[in-house]
Amino acid sequence: MTGQAADLSRRFGRLPADKRRLFLDALASRGIDFARLPIVACEEEAGPETVAPLSYAQERLWLIGRMGGDAALLHIAGGLELAGPLDRDALARALDALVARHPALRTGFRVGGTDDVGAVTAAFVAASLRHVSLETEDPAFAEERLASLSREEARRPFDLAAPPLFRAVLVRMEAERHVLLLTMHHLVSDGRSVEILLADLMRLYAAGEDAGVPVPSILPPLPIAYADYARWQRDWLEAGELERQLGWWRDRLGATESVIPLPADRPRPAVQSFRGAAVDFAVDADVAARLESLARQAGATTAMVLLAILSLVLRRYTGEADLRIGVPVANRNRPETEGLVGLFVNTLAIRVVVDPGASVLDHVRAVRDAMVDAQGHQDLPFERLVEALQTRRTVSHTPVVQVMHSHRVEGPSRFTVGDLVVSPFGRGTGNVQFDLVLETVAEAGGALHGSFGYARDLFQRDTMERMRDGFLTLLRGAVEAGGGRVDALPLVSTASLAALSSPYADGMPLSEGLVPELIGAAALADPEAPAVICGAHTTTFGELDRAANRLAHRLIREGIGPEAVVGVALPRGPDQNAAFVAILRAGGAFLPVDPAEPRARPAARLRDAGARLLMVQGSALDGLAEEAGMQESGMGEAGRGGG
Repeated sequence: MTGQAADLSRRFGRLPADKRRLFLDALASRGIDFARLPIVACEEEAGPETVAPLSYAQERLWLIGRMGGDAALLHIAGGLELAGPLDRDALARALDALVARHPALRTGFRVGGTDDVGAVTAAFVAASLRHVSLETEDPAFAEERLASLSREEARRPFDLAAPPLFRAVLVRMEAERHVLLLTMHHLVSDGRSVEILLADLMRLYAAGEDAGVPVPSILPPLPIAYADYARWQRDWLEAGELERQLGWWRDRLGATESVIPLPADRPRPAVQSFRGAAVDFAVDADVAARLESLARQAGATTAMVLLAILSLVLRRYTGEADLRIGVPVANRNRPETEGLVGLFVNTLAIRVVVDPGASVLDHVRAVRDAMVDAQGHQDLPFERLVEALQTRRTVSHTPVVQVMHSHRVEGPSRFTVGDLVVSPFGRGTGNVQFDLVLETVAEAGGALHGSFGYARDLFQRDTMERMRDGFLTLLRGAVEAGGGRVDALPLVSTASLAALSSPYADGMPLSEGLVPELIGAAALADPEAPAVICGAHTTTFGELDRAANRLAHRLIREGIGPEAVVGVALPRGPDQNAAFVAILRAGGAFLPVDPAEPRARPAARLRDAGARLLMVQGSALDGLAEEAGMQESGMGEAGRGGG
């Protein structure tokens, strides 16, 4: 059947576009699923170069690159530390053999006369290897120079029309210590490609060191090139599969775009800069083992449990129960693509609905089901989903999802190649593509580590440190109480609560600067606890915190920040309390106004204080803001203290 299946795939590729749907229907009537047929290599005559269409993922990255901004956003940086006697000539030959083996490394991108972009693969391209020696430098200076060089190489732009879009720098630190810095453009690579590339490189190096020349035959031949996959993807999806996949995703995600209202420290800029930073964390082996036990009880994977925990943290911080969280998938579910270097990775938008009354186990199972369903429809390129949902085009945030979770299992941290001891050399570009990125790594020894990457345009480091600590606290609570309700899980540790509440215990006056933090901590610790009792109505800490958070975002958008005074002409009650907390959270100062006073008095006080905004409710004080020479703002839904 293998030969017949390949023949059917070839016949499909030769058909004109308007005949392909009929061909797929005919196969289906015979019980043949085209998606299970092999991808076959394109039948082209050999020449100095071949031209192919871009894959959908490449097309989107190309457009992102054309928009300008930081070119390093689309770079992938990796590296190896090599301890022991290194044969530099063998390494150079291995790099040449690597470029010869993987056509993606010989591919550039050329714009045609009609602005169509083609992926142009050359028959031969020499590898780019530069040598730098720091052996004679002071050790401390050499380490600083290595770090600087690593950053420079990770950010140095590529000429997209001139392959290879892959370069290497070999840094000699000592006679038997080298660092190999590798940088690739995302157009021709992804995370899994880096792993493939490094494994192939070391095997080619070992062969070249022993034999004097690289021996490509030690690696099995690749069945197809990335260009074959790009053609197949377009032909298959455009023949009808695209409509089926889009229908499922529309039903799953709905037609309304929502931006997760993360508690940002700064207003969202009109244009993302993608400047990022990260805070790291580690989970010890005991907690990680209990996490795996929870996953087994729920019939899920560790990655699914971690995504479930993240969704609970986001629910507490934002007050939103319906969330879309991005999850990257390798998208290599076909044997022909397993060993290829190229851009295959896809993003799945996982819709997670948090039921506060559900048990931890039930919530994990719900996330598991959402993940499994999405993985069954992972062939739809994220780029086409963005287009189909017709999201409002903006450069202030990423479409569809603003939060990502990435989980991977880490292999051995070091291995040997002949007399060389090889270990990873961590590098980064200093960019982050989303507002918030949780990366988790399961180590070979059973422990777990990770990081919260964040957009520096939006968040301060201490905010992310608190979110990281809350994630770890909730994670420990979840593994200890799998049958407990998710809304009962702690998000603030006992020690942190004690530190926050110490001013009360010591009889010290409470500083105004701590009020927003204390209310936020109380809402995270016990969101259902009463915060404001006004007659027959009780406002919980969770409701007060959410109302204040929404109103603070609105105030920030209206320009309220440090030293800005806001007049508050609201009756006593939950709305007034939410307004006070929101103003402090935005960084401003509030000036209470009594609606019962004669009009001239509050107007004069507002003018003298230089108030920029007056918060009112109803029409009792119509015209007061104008009389005081300032802007008026109604509470509206954003400021309702009762949630």
